[in-house]
Amino acid sequence: MASKRLRMFAGPNGSGKSTIFNKIRSQFSLGIYLNADEIEYLLRNRNQLSLKAFNLSESHGLKFNKFLQNHSLFQKASSQGYNIDLNCQNGIISNPNNATHSYEASILTDFLRTELIQAGQKITFETVMSHPSKIETLKKAKELGYKNYLYFICTENVEINKARVEERVKSGGHNVPPEKTEQRYYRSLELLPEAIENSYRSFIFDNSENTSKLILDVYQGKKVTFQTEEVPLWVDKYFLNL
Repeated sequence: MASKRLRMFAGPNGSGKSTIFNKIRSQFSLGIYLNADEIEYLLRNRNQLSLKAFNLSESHGLKFNKFLQNHSLFQKASSQGYNIDLNCQNGIISNPNNATHSYEASILTDFLRTELIQAGQKITFETVMSHPSKIETLKKAKELGYKNYLYFICTENVEINKARVEERVKSGGHNVPPEKTEQRYYRSLELLPEAIENSYRSFIFDNSENTSKLILDVYQGKKVTFQTEEVPLWVDKYFLNL
């Protein structure tokens, strides 16, 4: 029986996660792919999303409304004046008001990820990994027999990330305020050791220049194999020298 696999492409905004993802998906079968930005697009432009598109049945949808009400982001969104009016009927999650926002997309992505893991589906997702909940996702998947594969991408300086986000906005991409990019940059790096600890294989990339470089890979959180002679300072500081 094939092992259950979870692949997490992680790193701060502007690091180049999508570039690495496109390389990996040409080599491996990645299963169900979750991207909060794409889910937000579907909610805004189609006003609904079918669970069947994610290999989930109507029975999974019965859990959605309770999941929504109990989610930490539900209260946070409400306190900041964001209305969350998603609902699920007959396996269809609908958005009556097409003025959706990232809170709705984040909660829905979290729900889909939770249900897919419980169902034992092969799953891949992107994340800035700035919140401990992503570590909890890795831990839960590991407990359920998954082999977790971490692809972590970062740069040597947060200013690189800010500049790339700014360029992305000029090309029609979604914006992230510079202060939030900076907060996520450091939070993501601080969570890196624990993410590696809970992954079967970890691949650490530096994308400070025009092309990304695989710096090292880690087997079962312990055995490190270097793939380049020069190791960026951020890899030393946030992983190797701990």
